[in-house]
Amino acid sequence: MEERRGYPPAAMRWNIEGENHEFATTAFHAIVAASGLKVLSEHELSGKRKQLRPDSVAGRSILWCERDRRRSHLLDWPENEAIVLIKQNSETVEVLVANNDLDSARKILAEIDRLLPREPVSGDTVLPIMFWHQGEESVDAAIRQVELVRWAEIALNYAGATRSRLASLMEGFKPTKNDGRILLWHGEPGTGKTFAIRALAWAWRDWCRFEYVIDPEQLFGRGSYLTEVVLNCMPGHFMFEDKPDSEPWRLLIVEDSGEMMAMDGKEQIGQGLSRLLNLSDGILGQGTKILILVTTNEDLGSLNPAIRRHGRCISEIDFRRFETDEAATWLRNAGCEAQPEGPRTLSELYAIRAGHNPVTKKKEIGFRPRKLGVDHGSTGVVGFAASASRTEMDKLWEGKA
Repeated sequence: MEERRGYPPAAMRWNIEGENHEFATTAFHAIVAASGLKVLSEHELSGKRKQLRPDSVAGRSILWCERDRRRSHLLDWPENEAIVLIKQNSETVEVLVANNDLDSARKILAEIDRLLPREPVSGDTVLPIMFWHQGEESVDAAIRQVELVRWAEIALNYAGATRSRLASLMEGFKPTKNDGRILLWHGEPGTGKTFAIRALAWAWRDWCRFEYVIDPEQLFGRGSYLTEVVLNCMPGHFMFEDKPDSEPWRLLIVEDSGEMMAMDGKEQIGQGLSRLLNLSDGILGQGTKILILVTTNEDLGSLNPAIRRHGRCISEIDFRRFETDEAATWLRNAGCEAQPEGPRTLSELYAIRAGHNPVTKKKEIGFRPRKLGVDHGSTGVVGFAASASRTEMDKLWEGKA
């Protein structure tokens, strides 16, 4: 390394924490700061890459680090007076380039992208999905490979009207900047909303990146969190600076958010709804290519009509039960001779096929009387009846829905 790029021992002091296993990153930052380099470019390579090796990229090696499935290579690029750091974990490869010219930095990134081969594409329907959540001190994001499904494989798991509306999204759909930004999916638990999300992610894989919000109440309750997600420069974003129309669309998945969209929501929930609407067609969403998929187990009539306004909601789908004759057909096609008693959800049909006889509980509407304990003839009104179910978010997180 030239003396100009050396690390002057007395120039500055660095604290290196061994437990974070980022020694290569710390060394990279130290060299960049000490050398006075003026341009720093970061880029996450698309697709899964083969395992990084010390000889994967030409250049004079400064530091090679390995720990479990993480590998980092810090090297002196052979031309353009650049320092390069390549970091690989089990799913992603991130490249940092520091030099004094932005155009040459981009060329170096493109060259490294070419030199690191992609893993062979298999027939598996697996894609990376980003998961957002609010950490203790900052917003955190993690990318996880999620197993998806093809629409053709699950289309018959939806009642006729639901299947028709889903098909219009799965086959040949692509939004324009003048369309609405909200997709609203509602229906009882067990009607297949999570499976439909996984099919949609696979159908839109060529032009849309799916991102899952683990804590939607935090996202729309904290302005800083929402701003970080909306304005965050996604991996590869800078590559489209000169061609904004080439930037891929993003879809934020916001599951089980009925309380936020209810007409009688609390004040803080109402603020979250306002932020959601502002993201869809307000100033916050201007200039972005973001869609929001909202799912809820609530009835359509209980939702705030503002979210369904024309020009704001691009698609509204009711995930309905199978009518009795549809349910009987589904069971016959599944090799089951049982006869359903009335309309059934998809999860109930699977239970019947497995030999169980699930009891359908009708939703109670109105007020429920409760004994107050003053005397046997006294009753009091305590509020609306409610039922609980496991959230579909848990299923998607585990990849088992």
